[in-house]
Amino acid sequence: MKNKHIILIALLLSLPLVFFIFYQTSTEIQVINNRDYVPALLNEINKADESIYVAMFSATYYNSYPDSSANQILEALASAKSCGIDVKVIFDEYPEEIEKAVKYLRKNNISVKYDGTAQTTHAKLIIIDSETTILGSSNWRYYSLNRNNEANILIKSRTIAEKYNAYFEEIWSNGNN
Repeated sequence: MKNKHIILIALLLSLPLVFFIFYQTSTEIQVINNRDYVPALLNEINKADESIYVAMFSATYYNSYPDSSANQILEALASAKSCGIDVKVIFDEYPEEIEKAVKYLRKNNISVKYDGTAQTTHAKLIIIDSETTILGSSNWRYYSLNRNNEANILIKSRTIAEKYNAYFEEIWSNGNN
């Protein structure tokens, strides 16, 4: 009888550890295709507490269309930065396509780099608070956000986000202004 009590007490004492391990390794996955991408991304950006890191092939800021989806994303990043969030963006080395976006981000004190000519960063990667990762095919341009069929996924997993943080930092450290 005494052994059964010891085993029961040991099991009860180990429950918090089991919940902690499960919480740390749990993964939530959400498919966000086509027009669901911008609302899901904006929701995650607006919930950020610490950091937003972006590796993006292409983006633009549309001066003539202030309410465009692309502008909403860039404005959300600027708002996060103004609230003290660490925001970094790295683009592929195509300044003629993305110069308006780069100019807007830098005007809002966001660190921006280019990946350099030796590599093409074709990624569409957003990492938020080392916990949420958004990957997919969506560039931050009109057709990608409003017309194309695009496939994206939102992953809530600290383990996955930390791996992509390391990947982002590798690209960032090799980037140039």
